[in-house]
Amino acid sequence: MFLILSMPSIVGLCTLYILSLIACEFSHTHAIFHVIFFLVLCSSSLLRSILVQLDSMQLTLEFGGGLELLCQSSKIHNVDVKPNPGEDKLTMRDLLAWVKSNLIKERPEMFMKGDSVRPGVLVLINDCDWELCGSLDTELEEKDVVVFISTLHGG
Repeated sequence: MFLILSMPSIVGLCTLYILSLIACEFSHTHAIFHVIFFLVLCSSSLLRSILVQLDSMQLTLEFGGGLELLCQSSKIHNVDVKPNPGEDKLTMRDLLAWVKSNLIKERPEMFMKGDSVRPGVLVLINDCDWELCGSLDTELEEKDVVVFISTLHGG
């Protein structure tokens, strides 16, 4: 969507640039060189913007068994999470740190203990127990669904 919205403005800027060069009586060859240079600058800046957006990973996080109360009472969160700087992959360890600092609004100790979830919190990655996938070291992929369910209930 960003690319589609930006293209008309780039074309418009190029048109204005060409007209200003022609008005200043530059040769057509000189004007074409300037336009190509301008397009390269715009496209590299546009490409950089797109790459920054592509850098983040879209995930669906679901909280149940009372954990949703720690996240503004919302059970499902569609989020964009960026891997740590210098890393290509997002691990569950990274995601848990992100959840703690971005989603958990109160009593994080009810969700996490150290850098992992508390005992009694079941974690599923695409409907598979995270302990079978590698726990904290599990590498996440685009569009993964991560579910956190508390198995602890008061009585």
